[in-house]
Formats: sequence, C-alpha cells, structure tokens
Amino acid sequence: MAIEGKKSSGKKRGLWFALAAGIAVIAILAYALMGTGGSKVEYFTTKIERGPIRNVVSATGVLQTVVTVQVGSQVSGRIDSLYADFNSVVHRGQLLAKIDPRNFETQLDNALASLAASKANLQRVESELNVQQANLDSAKANLVAARVSRDNAEVILKRYTELSGSGVLAQNDLDTAKATYDGAVARFNQAAASIAQNEAQLISGKAQILQARAQVAQRRRN
Repeated sequence: MAIEGKKSSGKKRGLWFALAAGIAVIAILAYALMGTGGSKVEYFTTKIERGPIRNVVSATGVLQTVVTVQVGSQVSGRIDSLYADFNSVVHRGQLLAKIDPRNFETQLDNALASLAASKANLQRVESELNVQQANLDSAKANLVAARVSRDNAEVILKRYTELSGSGVLAQNDLDTAKATYDGAVARFNQAAASIAQNEAQLISGKAQILQARAQVAQRRRN
C-alpha cells in the first residue's frame, strides 16, 4: 500500500511539472509574437535653427468673392491689347484693355469729311445770300428809277391831254406820251415784282444759312 501511494504522488508531480512547462512555453511564444508584430519606435534628433514663422489657414468648400465689380466700356469693338486677366490684381485708374482704334479713326475721318462738306455748303449758301441781297438792292434802285420815270411820264401825259383838248397838240404827240407813260408804268410794276421776288429769295437764303449752320454744329458734335 505504501508503494502504490508513492507512485500516485509521483504521477501528480509529473503532471503539474508538464503543465507548468507548457504554460511557460506558451508565455514565451506569446511574448515573442507580440514583440515582432508591434511597431518599432525610432527617435531622430536635429539641430535647432532659426527660421520664419508662417500662419497657414486651410479651408474646405467653394471660394466666393466678397465684392464683385463689373468692368465695361462705353464703346465696343475688337480688343487690340489686354493688360489684365482672370484673378489679376488691378488698381484704380489702371489700363485694363485697349480697343482697336482703326474703326473709330475711320469714323473720325468720315465725320471730318462731312464737317468740311457742311462748312463748304455753308459758305456757298452765304455767298448766294450775298448775291441775293445785292440783287434786292439793285431791284430797289430800279424801282426808284422806274417810279421817277412813271411820275414824269404821267405829268407829261396830263399836260399833253390838256393841250390836245384845246386843239393845240397833235393826236400823234398825245399817243406817244400815252405810250411812254404806259411803258413807265410797266417798268415800275416789273421793278416792284423783282423786289418781291428777291425778298422771297433772300428769306429762303437766310433759312438755308440757318440750316447749314445747324448742320455744321451737328457735324462738330458728332
């Protein structure tokens, strides 16, 4: 009985020893696996240097302008030179673009030519007005001469009529005096009609001058 008891306790000790050895092996393997799977910590050193400090702001989303200014021009045309583009920094009074001036130079030349033609037309109308004024003055002088001739012929006709009634003057002389008077009256009426015609032409000429001056002023504004 004593021998069997000793054998039983020896078996128990061997079992505990094997169990302890297995646990130790498992712990060693686990430690080894954990040591190889973890990240290795490395340290770097560097010398301290002096440098600029920058403030950096990062944002996400769509950038939008705070103030938007529409830039345009009073005239349109082909761009000859462009001095600014998108996102360019510009300042007040800065030249942004230059329009091709050739089209406007052509328009200026045409306007100057039209102005010169209007001035020439004004000079022509003024010259014609001066001629019309001279014609009117001449017609007035002719009217004065025609009135004198008419009045003189009328006096002679009355005198000859009285002499013819007394039987002193021949009928032929009376007829001549009457014809002279009728001619003087006709010339007087013609001179009066010429004055009326010249006055109408003068009024028309003054209107043409006003129109020509207005045209010159308009050409200058254009």
